[in-house]
Amino acid sequence: MEQLTHRDLRSLTTTLQRLYGQTDLEAFPAHAVSSLAHIIAADVRGYNEVNFRRRRLVAITDPVDALDPRDEELASHHLHEQPLFTAYQRTKDGRAAAMSDFLTTRQFHRLTLYNEMYRRRNTEDLMAIFLPTPSASTILFTFSRSQRSFSERDRQKLNILRLHLIQAYNNAEVATRLRQEAALLKQAFNESHSGIIVLTPEGRIQSITDQAGHWLRTYFGKTWKESPHALPELLHRWVRCQLHVRQRRDEIPHPQTPFIATSEDGQLIVRLLSPYDTGQSLLILEEHPCSVLPMLRTFSGFTPRETDILNWLSQGKTNKEIATLLALSPNSIRSRLEEIYKKLGVSTRTAAVRRFLEIQRT
Repeated sequence: MEQLTHRDLRSLTTTLQRLYGQTDLEAFPAHAVSSLAHIIAADVRGYNEVNFRRRRLVAITDPVDALDPRDEELASHHLHEQPLFTAYQRTKDGRAAAMSDFLTTRQFHRLTLYNEMYRRRNTEDLMAIFLPTPSASTILFTFSRSQRSFSERDRQKLNILRLHLIQAYNNAEVATRLRQEAALLKQAFNESHSGIIVLTPEGRIQSITDQAGHWLRTYFGKTWKESPHALPELLHRWVRCQLHVRQRRDEIPHPQTPFIATSEDGQLIVRLLSPYDTGQSLLILEEHPCSVLPMLRTFSGFTPRETDILNWLSQGKTNKEIATLLALSPNSIRSRLEEIYKKLGVSTRTAAVRRFLEIQRT
């Protein structure tokens, strides 16, 4: 086996970097074909998808004008004459092989495929590598020359490259599918009545649906300096408090209640999903118009601010923490709590929380 030179290794490394950098499956074939120019000399390089059952071939070549409009139809019609295709069908060995491995020059020239296509293209030999796929189609890269001059070193380089081509193609396929699925999910979220916000581990906005952005502007517009990455300050504090409680191991936390923002027209309910095994968090936003507001405001006679205080109280927040979250003074929180106690008919924080949770469940 011929030893690859330092120049061969450098060209392989450069080509691999280019191949792995392409994650768009639609653009991958043309990108790969142009990248292979640095690996092996050829008059024409090609990417081919062949469906043996339907005898159909789709090809991309470099240079792009090397393919005559008739060639795909001719090659499809005479697939049975192409020894590289028939050998792969039989053995499933996709390693580099040349036309000259199977046919002498005289035998090659007798083929209808040669006389109708390869002669016109001045092709006297062709080397190919095959990529396995789960679909009915087979992918192969071809290299055509006007004389029989492929070497064992050419074969060795293509065999090394083939393994990386398989992985790079699979990477592009997965990345493309994930982008398509993400786009569909975002479209579905945008068309639903819920808002979704994906947060980074630091609590900043990583992605946000249109509906969620609209509600943030509606409910926090007066106090929120809109930013593509920052939550409204009050909501950001709440998220940080929730994540801090989740991370504590010295006590059992109170049941997590949602964040509630109020306006004259309704309430915005925000729930935090924070899986233990990931660094990301998810905010689920829902709006309830006045006609379907929880009975806590109307039946029990609580003001929106008292509702906010009770929510924080049920999560174990101190007067000082609630004051910070609601941008009020501790004295204001203390006086409002006294009014809340009277409405609930209790005298302690624990009793107030218990009564609040009972009202929520009814």
